[in-house]
Amino acid sequence: RDRDRVAGKRALAPASKALSTTRRQGRPAQMDMKLPAELRYEANEHVAVITLNRPQERNALDERLTLGLQIAVARIKASPALRVVFLTGNGPMFCAGGDPKGFQRMAAAAAE
Repeated sequence: RDRDRVAGKRALAPASKALSTTRRQGRPAQMDMKLPAELRYEANEHVAVITLNRPQERNALDERLTLGLQIAVARIKASPALRVVFLTGNGPMFCAGGDPKGFQRMAAAAAE
């Protein structure tokens, strides 16, 4: 499915399951989900700031951080007053890219 694809690759299965399109009380299900500690989200009237918070791993993207980004984007989409979104990283690097250890965990989980 198109909505399960990210940059031409299959999206993370657990994340796509967690972010189902079911609605509760007129809101997307992901709006009710808690952000992982690896991601900070702050918003005021017109500005949102998303901070990748894995400095010890150079803010490399793993399953939890990717899920957190998806939840943050859902919150932004649900806030029409927001005009600006800053995406930043905690520590000396913005983001090192994908986390190879995280990819290994996902591959092992998919093989089970």
